[in-house]
Parts: sequence; structure tokens; C-alpha cells
Amino acid sequence: MIQTIAAALSLLFFYVFPPAATDWLPVGSGTTSGVSGSALTASGQLLIVRDNKKSGENRAALVTFPGAKVTPLKWKGTVLDDLESLAAVPGRPNEFVALASYGKGARISLHDKEVRVLSEFTLPKGVDGDNYEGFALSVLGGRTVATWADRGQDARAGRLIAAELDLTRMTFGPTTSLSIRANYPEKDVRHISDIAITHSGEILASSASDPGDEGPFTSTLYRAARVSITNGRLALTPIAGQPEIARHPGHKIEAITCATVTCDRHVLGTDDESAGGSVKFD
Repeated sequence: MIQTIAAALSLLFFYVFPPAATDWLPVGSGTTSGVSGSALTASGQLLIVRDNKKSGENRAALVTFPGAKVTPLKWKGTVLDDLESLAAVPGRPNEFVALASYGKGARISLHDKEVRVLSEFTLPKGVDGDNYEGFALSVLGGRTVATWADRGQDARAGRLIAAELDLTRMTFGPTTSLSIRANYPEKDVRHISDIAITHSGEILASSASDPGDEGPFTSTLYRAARVSITNGRLALTPIAGQPEIARHPGHKIEAITCATVTCDRHVLGTDDESAGGSVKFD
């Protein structure tokens, strides 16, 4: 919570003088420059991860505002391929959890111009075909809860999964899950391309249409579900109708970061494949 508040205060410029609603700020060009996950640092910069797979390709970078200046970071420790999500660790400034699409992840720390791997982990066993594109951390009733998402694809629904997390050991408790189908887009749809959790436990999700490296892309931000602890048990509850917050034609959103404690403002990140990546305050 402290980290979120500090980062939000450092972004006050954007609350008083926000960029225009149509302002997407580029953070690189080409297929190796997309944004597949993001989180605010203690100083209000945006830490991003990229889903690159080849040796020598950038895995993480810092985006500094205003202007979206990009600083590539060195990765110290086991290099993970296909990083698809990033979450700030509550109460531990400049510590984060990065997750790859295949369920491997790392708790990492940010120091100057490098990211250091503190520990590694594997998600609890899922189902065949799982492809993870969202991961978020929250504190409910004094417990740290991890929520992650299988993206789904077209007829295959996306899936939210949640479990209590021991941050010291990076071990997970029993899981609970919930199937999610996005109302939009309708073709080449990934039902969940990232998630973020508000202070009240509401889960915001993005969905995206991805027909290939050249697009055309489109995305939606919507209210998907709620995570809570009820009678001592962790629960995921769908939000009726999954109300749409905003559509973003022309972009494939793969990163949602709450820019305020209440999450009424967001920083969105895109992986637009051949067109590169961009970020936007929404």
C-alpha cells in the first residue's frame, strides 16, 4: 500500500495535467519492444517487462515520465523467456513478481539500472493449454493473495485463479478459479490479456483481438470479478455483465497498472507486435 501511494503521488503531474485521452506514448518499435506487463516503482517510474525469448533480447525496462523515456535494464540471475505479467509486491518497495506464460516466475528487485532475481517459483498446476497473461498481488484481511489468469482463446474461456501466497517461500496455498469470457472483441479474442486489482478486491481485466503480428488489434478494459476472503476462505465472484470501462481500437493491451490507490486511473501498456509498444494514462 505504501509503495502504491508513493508512486501515485509522484504521478500527480498526470492527474493535474493529464495527457489527452488519445495520447499513446511509444516505448519502442518492432516485435521486441512491446509491453507485456508493468508496475509502478517507488519513485513513480513504470517498470515494464517484455515477452522476448532469444538470448540478448531485452527483458525489462524503465519508463520515465513525462515523455516516456525508456531505459533498458540488465537482468541479473536466471533469465526467463516470454514474460507476460508483472506485479508490485505489497509493502516491499521496488520488489516485484514477474511471470512467464508457461507458469514459471521470479521475485525480483530493482536497483539502479538492473533487475535482480531474488527467488524463483512455479505456479500450482493448472490445466492443459493454460497460457498465463496476467498476475496481480493484493492484501486481504492481512493475507497476501495472488491472482493470475489464463488468457483463453476464442471458444476456450479465460480463467482467473487465486491463492494465498507466502512471499518469503514463494509458495501457494489451495487455489480457487473462475471462467471468464469477454464480451468484446469477438474475433481472435484473448479473453484476459492482463489483470489489475483495486483496493476493494475488484479485478479489472483487459481482453484483446490478436489476428497476427500485423494486426489489426483492438482491446477492451472491463470489470471482470471480485476476489475476497469470506468466512476465512478465498473466493472469486464474477461481476454481473462484466461492465465495459473503455475500448481501445488499434492496440493490443497486455498490461494494466493502477495509477491511484482506488484504481480509477490506469496506465495501459500494449504489445502491438510489428508496430512495437506504447503506454497510455487512462
